[in-house]
Amino acid sequence: MKKYLLSIFLVSQSLILISQNPNPSQIAKKTSIWGYNNLIEIGSRVGGYNILFADYEYRYNGHIGLHATIGYPFGLIGGLKAHLSGTRRAPYFDLYYYNGGLNKIEQLGLDFCVNIFPPWQSYGIFLKAGVGKVLSIDNDYEKTEFPNGRNNLMFLMSAGINL
Repeated sequence: MKKYLLSIFLVSQSLILISQNPNPSQIAKKTSIWGYNNLIEIGSRVGGYNILFADYEYRYNGHIGLHATIGYPFGLIGGLKAHLSGTRRAPYFDLYYYNGGLNKIEQLGLDFCVNIFPPWQSYGIFLKAGVGKVLSIDNDYEKTEFPNGRNNLMFLMSAGINL
């Protein structure tokens, strides 16, 4: 049964790609690792552990993508993005796991990101905001950065600007 469902899913994805791009060279370009809907972002994130980052997203199809981020000072983010349309500049939701500062803080969060300028290019400036649930925090880091204690750290707001 699983094989049949997987086959039906793969055939439907192929039909979607063919219907959107009847030229086979465009299909290959769209589904390659450097396809035109895959995103490379450079930005800044504030919330929990502030980082400057570089992010790469691999679009599985027009609406779903997997992404990995590395930041300075050390921060790692990995997650799933759900785009509201199939274009590169489409607004998206980002469900992510975040590890800041070599396990100083870990969180699971949800962000919303929208392109704010320019609306007609294949590049742009994105504004991102969201909320994250703190999974763990280093005691020394908590004392220096959040002097009011762990009770205030159940959830953290985050914001960022991406290019």
